[in-house]
Order: sequence, then structure tokens, then C-alpha cells
Amino acid sequence: MLGENNTRMAASLQQLAYLYTALGRYSEATDLYNRSLAILQSCLDSSHPEITDALNKLAWLQLKCGTRRLDQHITTDIVRMPPQLNPTLCALCRKCQKGR
Repeated sequence: MLGENNTRMAASLQQLAYLYTALGRYSEATDLYNRSLAILQSCLDSSHPEITDALNKLAWLQLKCGTRRLDQHITTDIVRMPPQLNPTLCALCRKCQKGR
């Protein structure tokens, strides 16, 4: 048994979050994406593509919900990434940070 803090658990949480998003249960989806991100950050290097993907999903969910600015922890983590990992999202987060 792998336990709760592994990348498979993070992937499962993301899949469930995706389902909740499709059902319009955005608050629950956000919580699951945050849990998944925390697991990935504890297991992987900060520049790992899975972390980039998790941040991307969380950011787009917030934008889908009508959030005009992304949560601080998301923008901070994305801005620290090399822009080539996700140039569109990095640019969006830099714009959000300038407006704070």
C-alpha cells in the first residue's frame, strides 16, 4: 500500500475534482485540487511538470468560477516556475500579481 501522500493519490484527487467541476461543485473541486497540489509538492521537485499541471488546473478552475484574481499561493508558485513550463499561465499570474 502506498499511503495517502503519493502521486497516484494526487492523480485520483484531480480526477475527482474534474468530476466535481463538471457537476458545478466548484468549492469541493477546489479543495481536491488543493489537496492534490499539496501532495505533489511534498513528493516532487517544484519544477516537475505534474506540479505545473496541477497549478494550471487549479488556476483555470478559479477563473472558471469568475475569480478575477488567483489565490496568492497559486500565483506565487506559478511565478517561481520557469516561464517555458506554462508561458500563458505564467503571464496571467504575473499580471494578477501586478494588480495586487
